[in-house]
Amino acid sequence: MIKRTALSMILASTLALSACQEDEKNKANASKAAPAEQNVAQLKADLEKAQAELKETQQKLEKAQSGIPSLIVKEVEILEEKEEFTREKPADAKEDDYFLLESSLEFNVNAVETDYPWINDLLYGEMIDDIEEDGDAVDGAETKKAQKAKDPNASPKEQFIAQVKDHYEYALDQTKNFETFGYEYYESMSYSGQRNYILSFAHSAYIFSGGAHGMNWTNYINIDAEKKSIIRLNDLVEPKKQDVLKSLLWAHYVDRKREQGIEDEAEYDTQFDDLTISEQFYFTSDGISFVYPPYAIGTYAEGEITLTVNWDEVKNIVTPNYMWWE
Repeated sequence: MIKRTALSMILASTLALSACQEDEKNKANASKAAPAEQNVAQLKADLEKAQAELKETQQKLEKAQSGIPSLIVKEVEILEEKEEFTREKPADAKEDDYFLLESSLEFNVNAVETDYPWINDLLYGEMIDDIEEDGDAVDGAETKKAQKAKDPNASPKEQFIAQVKDHYEYALDQTKNFETFGYEYYESMSYSGQRNYILSFAHSAYIFSGGAHGMNWTNYINIDAEKKSIIRLNDLVEPKKQDVLKSLLWAHYVDRKREQGIEDEAEYDTQFDDLTISEQFYFTSDGISFVYPPYAIGTYAEGEITLTVNWDEVKNIVTPNYMWWE
C-alpha cells in the first residue's frame, strides 16, 4: 500500500514537472514570437503606406501626362480705374454752342488664371486676339504683332497687360480732353466648366465711348486639354460639312422668328445667304449653342442671340471627340 502511494506521488510529480516545463517552453516561444509578429505588423503597415504613396504618385503622373487637368481657377485684376473731369465754359463761347463741361472714365479689366501655365497662355492669347477683332475696342491698343515687336520675350500675359494699358491711355486722353462725355470699358473672363478633356471659358466685354448706346459681346474659349489647343469652328465641324450646320442654324433662326410672330422671311433681319456660322460657341447637355453679337442677325434691342443645335441633329457632322453628350 505504501509502495503504491509513493509510486502515485512520483508519477504526479513527474507529470507536474512536465507540465511546468511545457508551460515555460510555451512562454519562451511566445516571448520569441511577439517581436516577430510586431515586425510583421510594422512591415505590413509600411507596405500599405508605400502602396498608397505610389498610387498617389501614379495619379499625379497620369494627370500630368494626360493633359486633362482638374482646374483651380482664380480671378486676376488687370486694371481698374475711375476718373472724372470738369472744366469751365470759355467766356467767349456762344450761348448756343455745344460745350462739354464734364466727362468721366470707368475702366475695369479682369482675367482668370489656373494652376496650369499653358492654359493661362492660351487664355491671355485669346483675350489679346478678341480686343484686336472687336471694333472700337482696338482704339489705341497696339496689335499682338506690334506688342511682340516691342518685346519679343514678352509672355502672353505681359502682352495683354501692355495692350490694356495702351487702350486705357487712349480712353483717358479721350475723356480728359472732353472729346467724349463718357468712356466705359469692362472686360472679364470666367470659367464655365469642364467635361471630359474639354475646358470652357467665357470672355465678355462692354464698351461705351459716347453715342446712343454701348456695345457688348461674349467670346467663348473651348480648350482641348489633350491637344493643348483652342477648339476652333473647323475643328468642331469639318469645312465640307459646314453647309449642313448652316442649314440647321437657319432652321432654328426661322423658328425663332416665327415665335416672334414674323412669318414672312423677307422681314427677317438677315437672310439665308447672309447667315454665317458664328465662331463663338459653347457646349451644353442639349447641344451646341452658337452665339451672335448684337446686330449680327437681329436688332440691338435683342442683344446677343443664341441658336442651339441639338446633339441628335449634329451627331453625323461634329468631330466625334467633341460630342459632349451622347
